Amino acid sequence: MFIAPVEGGFETYLAAGIQQKKVPVVVVGSRDKADFEISAVAESEKAGWAKMLFARSANSMEEAGIKITNIKTDEVVFAYAVHKSNSARGKQSAAEACAKHMKEKIEGQ
Repeated sequence: MFIAPVEGGFETYLAAGIQQKKVPVVVVGSRDKADFEISAVAESEKAGWAKMLFARSANSMEEAGIKITNIKTDEVVFAYAVHKSNSARGKQSAAEACAKHMKEKIEGQ
């Protein structure tokens, strides 16, 4: 499985999430060596001063989505979107949520 580069470096978090959640796939560094490709989008919004002052929280808002495509057939075999409104671990939390649901799909849960 190849993870396409994502603006902001989310692909690194996604690769780490795949390892952390023990998703049964092999991530390769070259699209030419992969059967599937993960493309993703991710957006982070840091806590503003009002949230930090009144809610006493510096947690961010994270949104991410992934799509897994069979490279040979161009078929989308999996897609998932996550919204974390109060994320203490930022992009890491969103990436791990994507990996968790990918693992569940692969294992047929």
